[in-house]
Amino acid sequence: MTCSAIFISKTQVNYTTMYRPNYWQPKDTLDYSEGLSLFKHLNSDELKEMLNDEDKIEEMLKDLEMVKKWENEKEMLLASNKSLAEFNLAEEPRLTEGRERLCGLHSEAKSLLEELESKQSNLDSLSGNQSLETLLALLQTSTAESEEESEELAEKFLGGDMDIDEFLELYLKLRSAMHLRRVKADKLKYIITSRTSTTPSAGVQKNWLPYVPYPVNPVQGPMATPYPPYINY
Repeated sequence: MTCSAIFISKTQVNYTTMYRPNYWQPKDTLDYSEGLSLFKHLNSDELKEMLNDEDKIEEMLKDLEMVKKWENEKEMLLASNKSLAEFNLAEEPRLTEGRERLCGLHSEAKSLLEELESKQSNLDSLSGNQSLETLLALLQTSTAESEEESEELAEKFLGGDMDIDEFLELYLKLRSAMHLRRVKADKLKYIITSRTSTTPSAGVQKNWLPYVPYPVNPVQGPMATPYPPYINY
């Protein structure tokens, strides 16, 4: 639906009752007796003369009370239509301004809706394609950035570029964000590692020996076979 159609449906202007000049009908029916009374006293010669004088006939008809009432009613309707037309012309700028404003708002709303749908589609696409490894990399990167920013802030403080109150406020905020991101990264890394370790690889035998760690402290020289203590017989 176009904005013009919306505007018309909202305003609900009824123009059918504004102008009806072609549909005007007299309220009273024609009284023939009053018209015939004008010709009763005329003889045949006068009647023939009147037939050839249309202006005189029209003048006589205008003197009829019924015709006078019709003329008055017609004048009142014309005055009413004129007043209504002047009112409509006076309201036309406001209606035009309202229609243009509504069209602008409709176009703006349509543009915002299209932008919202586009961003929602991009968000759904990114959410579907983003893996846990990608999230881990982003967390690790942001953690490193926070740590670097906190170190730069400390160097500025040591160089005397800021007072202690400002330094403590900013430094604590950066370090808190860094530690929080590091905890999240460690937790996500643990989840990824757990998923990888619980997924058996193809071709790996089920009966496998447990892993035995190598001694941390190296043994000096060859390991001697233990003997029982020396006993004198």
